[in-house]
Amino acid sequence: MYTLEEAVTVIVHRSRLQQTLVGTGTMMAASLTQEEAQRRVRPFGARVSVAAVNAPASVTLAGDADALEELADQLADEGVFHRFLDVLVPYHSARMDPIQDELLTSLADLRPKPAEVPLYLTGREGRAEGPELDADYWWDNVRRTVRFHAAVNRLAEDGHSVFLEIGPHPVLGHAIREGLDARGSQGRCLPSIRRREDEPERMATSLAQLHGLGVEIDWSALHPEGAPVPLPPYPWKRDRYWVEPENVARVRLGRVDHPLLGRRLPGADPAWEASLDTETTPYLADHRIQGKAVFPAAGYLEMAIQAARALTGGERAGLADVEFRRALFLPTGSVTRARVSFAPHDAAFAVATGSIDQRSVHAAGTVRGGQPRRLGPDLDVDAVRGRADRSLDATRATRRWVSWGTTTGPRSRASSGCGPARTRHSRSSGRPRRSGARPPTTTSTR
Repeated sequence: MYTLEEAVTVIVHRSRLQQTLVGTGTMMAASLTQEEAQRRVRPFGARVSVAAVNAPASVTLAGDADALEELADQLADEGVFHRFLDVLVPYHSARMDPIQDELLTSLADLRPKPAEVPLYLTGREGRAEGPELDADYWWDNVRRTVRFHAAVNRLAEDGHSVFLEIGPHPVLGHAIREGLDARGSQGRCLPSIRRREDEPERMATSLAQLHGLGVEIDWSALHPEGAPVPLPPYPWKRDRYWVEPENVARVRLGRVDHPLLGRRLPGADPAWEASLDTETTPYLADHRIQGKAVFPAAGYLEMAIQAARALTGGERAGLADVEFRRALFLPTGSVTRARVSFAPHDAAFAVATGSIDQRSVHAAGTVRGGQPRRLGPDLDVDAVRGRADRSLDATRATRRWVSWGTTTGPRSRASSGCGPARTRHSRSSGRPRRSGARPPTTTSTR
């Protein structure tokens, strides 16, 4: 109904004049019916207006910021949803009146023609013929309440059930669905693009959904050249109806539950097999004693906790009576297969290598999956510091450990939190044991 020049004229002057009102007010969405909203704003006079009626119980209010703040306090006391919009112009309110004359003058030369496609109005009631959309209409569009809900009702009455929202992010789809639900009508709302999504992919997806809903697509606009070719049928397409628990499926498909835990093994008792390799998991090579890579104690604890999580689906697991029985060396260039077994009857776990006849258990303990337990007292940090007679920074501490035959690479230090920390020795602790000395056989952690 407009030439391109006329359409640009409307856009420029409508935006230009509304921009001059920045800072004169704001807007607020609220879960109110149109009648309730009009009753609420009446005491404020021209300071607050019903800017839009979007759905049966969804309106937008516009006006002075202090008046809307007062109204927001009332709604908050009554538990009514409301939210201020990120705008600085009170659109569709009495605060737009100062731009009326200039807007009418700027758009006085519009000569709209009869509409070529149906246009459902929101600034006025009903459908547009075309010639009536002159400067006076655009002033109504700027100043009057937006009748979006009424327009959706009219569309549904005329048999429309598929809605495509053109814009940078869908904001009206929810209001459309509320309007359709209120009248018992079926419908679908699709976006053209969506915020923080790949735009070409989103547009192609919506186009495919429109096609699937039976909308006639102008394929010649999308592909100006070439001819459509029918696709072959799908005799090879198969559906699976295999019913099995998720943990059984993981065993059958050989899925890896955790990098250190490995894949679940078939059997009556839960068990996993992990492939420990310093090349595929290089951080394991960072933990060395006298130049040889040794599987760290924290790795055994991680295995046990992940096994409990895989079985219970919980987030927490408690470990007790953990024993580190034998060091697990990881030769360079070869894969060491470690088996993590779990006995449900006594909640015991073990990490072992080797065959059944020559089985070497490296760590064992008890798992208390998610059982609430009373925590011990908080660590008295000041008391620990009081017992310390020396303080080593990270560099000196690392050199000291190296002199004793223990080294940690950068990945191991980062994962264990030994970066910029300072290391203190307690008077009662003495120097750490050398790698040749036998370590304590049992420790307990929770």
